Amino acid sequence: PRNTAVTITGSAADAGGGVVGGVEVSVDGGASWHPANGRESWSYSWTPTQSGAVTIRSRAVDDSANLGAPGAGTNVTVQ
Repeated sequence: PRNTAVTITGSAADAGGGVVGGVEVSVDGGASWHPANGRESWSYSWTPTQSGAVTIRSRAVDDSANLGAPGAGTNVTVQ
């Protein structure tokens, strides 16, 4: 529901043998990014303020500053 906090969680890994340096989350389809808490296992607290369709995306950066490409994301509907 709108104006209700929700926690988004996920996991990240570095396939190249490095270490995950951080994770960012987007709740507007990738237009803006916000830092998540944690690295390999991460969370992000979000309070939607508008109703409608939202695409949640995430991306990770490793300890060598390689930024991963976000996937298609997860679509949710805020009521």
